Amino acid sequence: MNISVVDLTVGYGSNSILTGINFSLEENSFIGLIGVNGSGKTTLLETLLGEIPAISGEVTPELVGRASFLPQDVDDPPFLTVKEVVETGFHVADFYQNVMELLDTCEISHLYDRKFSELSGGEKKRAWLSFILAQNRELIFLDEPFSAIDHQSKEDFYRLLRNISASGKTIFVVSHDSELISKHADKILEARENRIYEV
Repeated sequence: MNISVVDLTVGYGSNSILTGINFSLEENSFIGLIGVNGSGKTTLLETLLGEIPAISGEVTPELVGRASFLPQDVDDPPFLTVKEVVETGFHVADFYQNVMELLDTCEISHLYDRKFSELSGGEKKRAWLSFILAQNRELIFLDEPFSAIDHQSKEDFYRLLRNISASGKTIFVVSHDSELISKHADKILEARENRIYEV
């Protein structure tokens, strides 16, 4: 599914944050959105997902119900194992696949019976990605997914996202780490000066 964003203005009420936004998201691609804190990255993401209304412009097709979304900070699910967290994702989509296959895709099948709260920061990110994949949607949106993990874990996670995108998902990642994401993404968008630029 290709996505077209045309003359989009986003913000809250009549207070615009980003204006005149035009870009496309190609099917099975990996797109990065970079910019400094406060530049409007999360606001754009929430608008694309239909969580806040656009001030003007359009996103075609509408993405409500078509995308999975992992916010920046997610609390650890109490008492649940990694396998149980992923099974919850299946229930969201009424879709079932072998849990171990998804954990293997995210390279954490050896952690299936570990309590989620016992995982390292990088392992938690991979477990949440398995949960997202269990929802079986074409589009995956991630907001600053790499906070609190080390450089090598970030590199490995970007490589994993690249592979998942190549296997048939469109991935849109919001990040302030421009150098690292530029090594892996098909397209980089930058939020600056109240606009979005392709770089």
